[in-house]
Amino acid sequence: MCGVDDITKQGQPATHSVSPGTGNKPLLGIMRGQIHWTEGWEKPFSDDEADAFLEGRY
Repeated sequence: MCGVDDITKQGQPATHSVSPGTGNKPLLGIMRGQIHWTEGWEKPFSDDEADAFLEGRY
């Protein structure tokens, strides 16, 4: 008989779900101060820039 967390296929257990471990927490902000944005990075491409990018010339 399958448990609540089992996934079955044609009545047979196919997988068993488990809880993730309690490993180390990710280090948030580890790259702070190392990433720098170029001025105007958020502006959309012009039509010519978009064409050049799609053709691999940008």
